[in-house]
Amino acid sequence: MATPSFPRAPEEPSTRFANFALGLDAAFCNIVGLVLTLTGSFMSDWLGLAGWIITVFGIVVLLWSFVVTLFANRRVSRRREVDLVLRVNIVFIVLAIVVIALPDTLTTDGRVVLGIGTAIVAGFAVAQFLARRDLD
Repeated sequence: MATPSFPRAPEEPSTRFANFALGLDAAFCNIVGLVLTLTGSFMSDWLGLAGWIITVFGIVVLLWSFVVTLFANRRVSRRREVDLVLRVNIVFIVLAIVVIALPDTLTTDGRVVLGIGTAIVAGFAVAQFLARRDLD
């Protein structure tokens, strides 16, 4: 008896780097979102923002992390999804730079923390920009 042979599906393109970049971004958003949501009111004096603003921002980041996690867990990353995450990261970077530049918006520690977070997001944006070149 012969084993039936099935035609092979066309090989899917490798999108491991895009999935990896999205996965790191999602993990970072999960951690930051949880920390800000759970400790927002405790960090208000340290960062120079009202506790409710920090908590709401944490919830938004946490919700966004679920979207990025869905994109990262796809078997094959889609260019439009990577582009969406890249655009949101760029908007965050620009807004964070504006907040850092505005006088009397954050404490010195708040500016440093936001600057570090912005640098990390910029690293994700660069990785996603490089990864999107290989996608259809």
